[in-house]
Amino acid sequence: MGNKLAGMRPTCDISKTAALKFVVLLGTVSLFADVTYEGAQESVVRAAVADMVPVHKLGLAFGVLNTVYGLFWFGGSVLMGVLYDFSLVTLIGFSVVIQLAAVPMLILAKLHWLPSKTAPGEKEGA
Repeated sequence: MGNKLAGMRPTCDISKTAALKFVVLLGTVSLFADVTYEGAQESVVRAAVADMVPVHKLGLAFGVLNTVYGLFWFGGSVLMGVLYDFSLVTLIGFSVVIQLAAVPMLILAKLHWLPSKTAPGEKEGA
């Protein structure tokens, strides 16, 4: 009683050219989405941190930002994988809620962070 499908090849009506066009289109859209994310999200966050931190602490601030960002990126990826296995609707809902929760947190950080960008001993406007 062997496998009845062993010698059969799958049939498909899509030509190799159409498949290649689809892959190129998908790659182009993916690249555009990645570039858009990098340009919008990453540069805005780094610019906001640069505005909130005094000049003499920028190196420390960017080091902490990149460390925390990387750790949360990893944890978020694990959580998204678990949620994807559980329910796609739950995954989308969680993602939207977390993105919306980040907005007031960033505003609060801006309002309560170190307001002065001058180094110790420097006068403002000098």
